[in-house]
Amino acid sequence: MHNAWSAVEFVVLLVLGIAAVQALIWIPIIVWWRRRARDAKARLAAAIVAEATIRPPEKGVYRGATAPGYPAVNNNGTIALTDRRRT
Repeated sequence: MHNAWSAVEFVVLLVLGIAAVQALIWIPIIVWWRRRARDAKARLAAAIVAEATIRPPEKGVYRGATAPGYPAVNNNGTIALTDRRRT
């Protein structure tokens, strides 16, 4: 017969093992994602360095186009407003 202490030890070791596996999976993904976001922000800053910036780079959320014929893609990113205008 098992005693209560061995059941508690099993549960604690199981939770710690699951947490360790999750850490091994998610830490590299988070590090990669942050590095990718930092590089994208640096590329944006380099692209607008010669322009007059009205709003500096900041986080933005794109919720898709509402006009017919345009895709309704949703995404998060970084946006900056400059005085340059594309047509």
